[in-house]
Amino acid sequence: FKLLILGGFRAAYRGFSPEVVTATQAAQVLLRYPGGGAAAVGVAGKGACVGFPLETVGKLRERRELLEQLLAFSGGLKPAH
Repeated sequence: FKLLILGGFRAAYRGFSPEVVTATQAAQVLLRYPGGGAAAVGVAGKGACVGFPLETVGKLRERRELLEQLLAFSGGLKPAH
């Protein structure tokens, strides 16, 4: 996963409070906020959880790529690339 701009100019909405999530047991951190807190966690082949509304990823291409990567990590989709 790469750096994403949340709540930017093209986002569905800008005002939100992202949640810092915690990876427990078999989960791993998938994304981090600039301050270091976990923005997304998951268990490979099982699922993923993000701490921000997906529609706050401003660029449609980046939102689509993020969703594809989360689904692939979770075992639900093979990446198109």
